[in-house]
Amino acid sequence: MNNVLFLSVYHPESEFCPKPSMFSRVWEEAAHFDTPFLWRCIDDVYVKSNVVYDKKNHQPLNVTHVFPFYFSFEEERFAPVLKVFKEGGCIVSRQGVSPLSDKWQASKLFAECDVPHPKTWLVENVAHIKPMFSPDQLYVLKPKCGKQGDGVVLVKSFEELQSLMLLDVYHQGALLQSLITPIGRDIRAFVIGNEVVASMERWAPLGELVTNYSKHHNAKPILLTKLEKALAVKATKVGGLHYAGVDLMRHENGKTYVLEVNARPAIAIEDVTGVNIAKKWLEYFICLNQGFLGGQPQKQAEGLQYPCDHTELQGQ
Repeated sequence: MNNVLFLSVYHPESEFCPKPSMFSRVWEEAAHFDTPFLWRCIDDVYVKSNVVYDKKNHQPLNVTHVFPFYFSFEEERFAPVLKVFKEGGCIVSRQGVSPLSDKWQASKLFAECDVPHPKTWLVENVAHIKPMFSPDQLYVLKPKCGKQGDGVVLVKSFEELQSLMLLDVYHQGALLQSLITPIGRDIRAFVIGNEVVASMERWAPLGELVTNYSKHHNAKPILLTKLEKALAVKATKVGGLHYAGVDLMRHENGKTYVLEVNARPAIAIEDVTGVNIAKKWLEYFICLNQGFLGGQPQKQAEGLQYPCDHTELQGQ
């Protein structure tokens, strides 16, 4: 079988790689497969005469599928190597950079693709927001490119918004969203390919807003409706992703909304649900490399209607 190359900043066994993480778990599970997986750090390869070489033996890396693990701010380090692989006929997955990493771009993309999402405004000049600010509505303020719930706060008044925007956490921009209730409770759906392989409900401590499991460890497995699963898959495909952690909210009005899509989801959902995410992830990419699946995720999910209304599916 042809080789699959995983390319990352750190090796999964490195002391700099957080554990457990998607990287480390995939590496552990790969030992149980017959597939010739290769894993190299970006600093362990180099380009010469339009060929990618392995620094360990100075031999060309002859692979057919390359899967890069990196964040958007690391793109410049990976781009020259990935360009050579693509020009050489390799399938290079797009997971490394997704437009969904920018929450404002994600919000616009969701609107274009009819993915239900809380009403969102980009806060560049607070004065411009005032005409849209309703005293009868609660809002959520979050950094434009934040992660792990940092800087996500409840906003109850325009004066409070003005004060918050002076904080450093919002210096690269912020988003203001209409609050979807209930507060402090959401769903994380883990999508691989065309399937939701695991899902859990998370909740924040009393009086708090952020449900991040790594911070609070409040979560339990939950079953999704068929339309909620379809919604999570569609949101993943909108970002051109092979896998993602999709955060959903069941509104009190009966509809389910996509809060955001994480292209680098944490692996803690394994502990909550008992599902071996890393194994399913590897099985998916084996099929992808063998040509059993399409090369890149498609943005449209055929035959699905949105928004998804979970009140119509009770008992399914």
